[in-house]
Amino acid sequence: MPSNGSEPSPLTWHKSSHSQCGECLEMAIPAQGFIAVRDSKNRDAGRLTYTANEWNSFVQRVKAGEFDSFR
Repeated sequence: MPSNGSEPSPLTWHKSSHSQCGECLEMAIPAQGFIAVRDSKNRDAGRLTYTANEWNSFVQRVKAGEFDSFR
């Protein structure tokens, strides 16, 4: 269940090593079993939080090319 919170966060955020333009998603782990995601261009806009299962399902679907038509 995604949630959008705009509170300041002491999380350690990570960006993909493939990021070259600086306009990417950043990820953090706010608690065991959860993944937080935010926009690196607008860090103060808040974050979305997903369970590890939700995130892993999304990543597998991306790798399978399911979202390629959105380019």
